[in-house]
Amino acid sequence: MLKNKIIIVLLIINMLLCVACRDQSNREDPHQEDSVDRASEQEEAKISFTKEENTGYSKNQESKQEETIKTSAEEESSKVTEKQEINTRAYDLNIGDKISVKNSFPVYETSDNARDDNLQSSTYEQGVYYVFKKTNDAINISRYADSPGGWTRYTCLEEYELLSKKVNQDQEPTSDKEPTSAQEPTSSQEQISTPDMSQSLAWSWGYPDQSAYMQEYSAIYKLNVSEKIIYLTFDNGYEYQNLTSQILDILLANNVKAAFFTTSSYLSNNPALANRMISEGHNLSNHTANHLPQGKSSASEIKEDILGWEDTYRNVLGMEPETSLMRPPEGSYSVESLKIAHELGYKTTFWNYGYGDWDTNNQPDPEDSLRRLLEHNEPGSIILLHSVSQTNVDILDQYIKSTISQGYRFEVLK
Repeated sequence: MLKNKIIIVLLIINMLLCVACRDQSNREDPHQEDSVDRASEQEEAKISFTKEENTGYSKNQESKQEETIKTSAEEESSKVTEKQEINTRAYDLNIGDKISVKNSFPVYETSDNARDDNLQSSTYEQGVYYVFKKTNDAINISRYADSPGGWTRYTCLEEYELLSKKVNQDQEPTSDKEPTSAQEPTSSQEQISTPDMSQSLAWSWGYPDQSAYMQEYSAIYKLNVSEKIIYLTFDNGYEYQNLTSQILDILLANNVKAAFFTTSSYLSNNPALANRMISEGHNLSNHTANHLPQGKSSASEIKEDILGWEDTYRNVLGMEPETSLMRPPEGSYSVESLKIAHELGYKTTFWNYGYGDWDTNNQPDPEDSLRRLLEHNEPGSIILLHSVSQTNVDILDQYIKSTISQGYRFEVLK
């Protein structure tokens, strides 16, 4: 019994001691809760400052971005305005104006192609040019005042300087003073000048070159213009899906003869077709050995390319070529190339009409192509077609029959 009482007393004493220890601890750190509160307040202040700092940085970044966008927009607007001014000035150019173009630009065979950026034929480098023709959408630029060049869009003349305006011969002169030797020659004086012999020129059927040197060196693009005759010609650089054989079938069925301008590789790879052309009365003609653009080739290269075709003709067909026709690849020529061909006994043969039929991956619409061909029938026309065109195969029979119904007849170009 006594033992139990002692144990109870000890437990009470222990409890009292625990309470005393807890009270002592509270008295030693009375501000502990306040410290925790202050630490929490400091942390919240730090977070608040960081947020404000980040907000300020973000606003600063947004301001910089807005300034950059504004500057870029102003620069772009300035460029657009400058380009519009250039285009407006280009549109104000007149036929016969002499300009110095500071940039290279694309050229096309027709104004429609230039307007639509379709079938680019060449690129003209920076230099001095004359305005030969113009439409609402395009301008014909030439190296020479009296011969056509290539068509381009007004927007392509990015930077140029007007060197002289054409003198209007219908107006009274504004001055009675005689020009001195130091003055620039008038446009009429410039127009009678002869182009540099090696200057590269590009054929344009829309505005064919009618300069004196064309006649001097026997170059042709039309014949017998007083008669309703059409001359069909085909360019054969390579054979594609046996289309030439189908073309020959159609010509034979309609009793129409044509001229086929072939390269050396075509003759070598298709001797049977070449022999068939000859045996059926067609004119197998010279499209050069290697299809070099003559306006960009040296005199020796031009001569070798023409004569090289003759060598291939002899080797493949075992006879002498009888043709006097040579078609310059890509319609590229120079006065020098005309002269060389003439000296070798050839007539450089251009065309009065042709269209974009050579791209096997992008053939023109047959119905539209037939309409365009018939609309361009003129007495003495030399028509250029390509034998790789499925469209030509599709419309050739109808074109022949419709042309004959218009009162024309077909003759072989010789």
